[in-house]
Amino acid sequence: MASLPDVLPAKQAFWSAVSGRLRDAGIAGVSDTLHQSTDLQLTWRKPELLFSQTCGYPLVLGLEAHVQLVATPVCEAPGCEGAYYSSAVVVRAEHSATTLEELRGLRCAYNNLDSQSGYNALRAIIAPLANGEPFFSSVIESGGHLRSAQALVAGDADVAALDCVSMAQMRLFRPALIERLRVVSYTEKTPYLPFITSATTDTSTVALLRKTLQDVLHDPASTDFKQQLLWSGIEVVPRCAYDVMLQMQRQATALDYPALQ
Repeated sequence: MASLPDVLPAKQAFWSAVSGRLRDAGIAGVSDTLHQSTDLQLTWRKPELLFSQTCGYPLVLGLEAHVQLVATPVCEAPGCEGAYYSSAVVVRAEHSATTLEELRGLRCAYNNLDSQSGYNALRAIIAPLANGEPFFSSVIESGGHLRSAQALVAGDADVAALDCVSMAQMRLFRPALIERLRVVSYTEKTPYLPFITSATTDTSTVALLRKTLQDVLHDPASTDFKQQLLWSGIEVVPRCAYDVMLQMQRQATALDYPALQ
């Protein structure tokens, strides 16, 4: 869930706009500086958490007991539809593979074990092909979508699943890198990374957060950072919509493919 470093200034600009409106609305102690946590699991579980963003997979794996959903960004990128996104399964541009079956025996890179886009979604589409046996010759954890892409280009891995928003951002900021990759397939669409607040946040504050997000993302002054983040608005996606991620995990396990291998 590490952000592409190139978009951090845009995220800071987004948060500055949001935090300023929250302070104007009477929410005290809201910092103008976007905090980059080194321990997301700890940060997400703090009862004083006002606002953050998580991947949907950690949400359904237990985080939901500590947070509530605020809204989900609507993303404008190939492979996205409203507040739903998918991952592009990619190889190096010169690789001959054109189908998922032809990825058998290759070296796989994924970003993190608790990632929907880089791990769970990829496992879900490979499981029916694996027949309960190792599908890849090796599997490595890269630590981020950018690092997975770089591992492919460097020849340290052959295939990865990159979420479509991150891939579109790489196309904006690192076109030479994306030109070295080719899409073989796309994973199933699932809800995008939701904005969250503590489970203890009162309903009036949640409503204010939603209104603030809508106002910021529809403000013409937000155009620059919206074009980099690829967010055009928000949707209030119900919590149950994220259960598809658990279903994907369970289906892979039922096919005797509980882990990428």
